[in-house]
Amino acid sequence: MTPKWLGFRVMIIMRCFKISRSIVFLSTIFAFVSGETNAGFVWTIDDNAGHSVNLNDTGSTGQITFNGTVGAYTISGTAYSKPLVGSATNGIMKFAPLQISTSGAVAAPLTIKLTDTDFPSTSAGRDGLSWIGSIANGSVTGDAYFDPANINFGTGGLHLALATVTATSSPVSLNYGSGFQDFNYGQVQFSEFIELDVNATGALNLGLTEMQSPQIPIPEPSGLVIAGIGGVFLAFHQIFRQRLSVSIVTE
Repeated sequence: MTPKWLGFRVMIIMRCFKISRSIVFLSTIFAFVSGETNAGFVWTIDDNAGHSVNLNDTGSTGQITFNGTVGAYTISGTAYSKPLVGSATNGIMKFAPLQISTSGAVAAPLTIKLTDTDFPSTSAGRDGLSWIGSIANGSVTGDAYFDPANINFGTGGLHLALATVTATSSPVSLNYGSGFQDFNYGQVQFSEFIELDVNATGALNLGLTEMQSPQIPIPEPSGLVIAGIGGVFLAFHQIFRQRLSVSIVTE
């Protein structure tokens, strides 16, 4: 190889290296500016009348507790996420019973949002499941999202529109709304996000409200053996048919 060609190849390699560094730098800047970063476990409360609070699990404990007021609402309770609840095969995010009450007339519903990122997915897929707990007064409706973009408050991916819960709508403590649906994002991580609109009258007292992403069960070994035997049988059947057709043609 001549020195001229060697220098040309070195120059090309150096330029590619500079371009790749620029791409990494620009993508980092874009993520920062757009706000699409994984901030972890976040709980927000907004009375839609100029009062709101933003609560972050800065220590990554999987627990956020709030006891205070947001406008005309008094709220007391705890939200949970990984690593405190759930497992590698079931991403869980939930509210323990929330004490919610009003001190008078309210102009708009209370919006409660809970979100977390980096839930592990698997090639086997997941079941998306969510529900709203029972209440004593008023009504609660909501939406749950399982988003492969893996960002806080992400609304892509699987969307579960939860049924409205009232004090008399269900005699049991759990209302599964639209139930559960399957999704498969391969090996990428995903975020969970649940949004509740609360119409409180007096003491609402929201029961256990939760979303889960349990792994879809893998077939039992016996089922895999049966499937394997069936595959072998089918292969031999195809070979036998091909040989039989060849023998008929040659004869």
